Amino acid sequence: MKKPTLLQGEYTFGTPPTTQLNGEHCVPQHYLQYQHTLETVESLILQLHFDKHFPIFAAQDDSGIYIQIGIIGVDNYLPKEQQQAKIVYGRKWRVEPNLPTSEIIQTVLLALKTAREHEIRELFKLKNQCTDEQKTRVTTPFNNHHDLPLLVKSYSSESMLYDHSNEQSWHDIQQQLEQVQYDGVEFYLHHCQRLSGETYLVEIEILKVADISLPELNDKQFLAFTVEQLNFNQVLFELMAQLVNLSNRYVEENFTFQDIPRFSRQYDISAIADLSIATRQLHKNMDSGEFNDMWLQSNYETDLTRVPSIRKSPLNEKLMEHHWCSALLISILTSGLKLICFLISRVPTLLGFFF
Repeated sequence: MKKPTLLQGEYTFGTPPTTQLNGEHCVPQHYLQYQHTLETVESLILQLHFDKHFPIFAAQDDSGIYIQIGIIGVDNYLPKEQQQAKIVYGRKWRVEPNLPTSEIIQTVLLALKTAREHEIRELFKLKNQCTDEQKTRVTTPFNNHHDLPLLVKSYSSESMLYDHSNEQSWHDIQQQLEQVQYDGVEFYLHHCQRLSGETYLVEIEILKVADISLPELNDKQFLAFTVEQLNFNQVLFELMAQLVNLSNRYVEENFTFQDIPRFSRQYDISAIADLSIATRQLHKNMDSGEFNDMWLQSNYETDLTRVPSIRKSPLNEKLMEHHWCSALLISILTSGLKLICFLISRVPTLLGFFF
């Protein structure tokens, strides 16, 4: 049988089960072991494609390998005449050497979604009338840079609470929507209908008024969602949620691995489920239990690498107040003992290897 093709950083152990796809023998990912390096992660990223404005970087520091998304764009907080293209960088997403290739790909997907959400939250602008200054200010109320400890202190004041008891009219909400700016579009309350109970169906029309930087807005004319109360506050929260969802869908449809948009909704969920059924239990059809034992032990050892280190601290003392955490600690200690026993059992084999 022809040797299965593996990606860099992947290797087989024992005699794993294989399946045949498009005339090629393949080993499903969950039967492989991994030893990823910066070079293998870079090789994988070369097979990933998305948007040129969101380059995907791989690097390494004292803590290990990480993935980082670059964002090429302009400073959303500067006047348009002062804006110049620049690159900024998102957070570091750690990659463990034994992380399966599929999980690295999914980490990149999540990193792209998060980086993009960060940007669109800053594009959502609201004109606010400052009573103390008697002038209008443009703010970004959904951005990710608010001082959370300071906000929590402010939340103790009832003045921060929105009065949800008073529902607003369609006309009032539309007037307030005129204070919203988002990329090159404005929003118009196209339709509003009361459903059963207190729920309202809201349909927002997207009106293009300037150049658009977000491709997902080009072919989108309406956004529909429901709110529990008909007021501007609820409409804004749900509108932002819809814009985040629209961004995530854009990533899913345009993020490719080996030129295939794996997360696109054009693929049949039932077909994906069938492939999973056909490959997840292949080890049960093997005559020899030798691979099964090796495979289960390998999975167990990998799981051990993800167990957190427990030290005496106020946080862990608080966690121990929960009954489930006591069971977790016992599990961690038991896992450590099992690993020691496993290593002791392998001493003769290890000695034979070296001598």
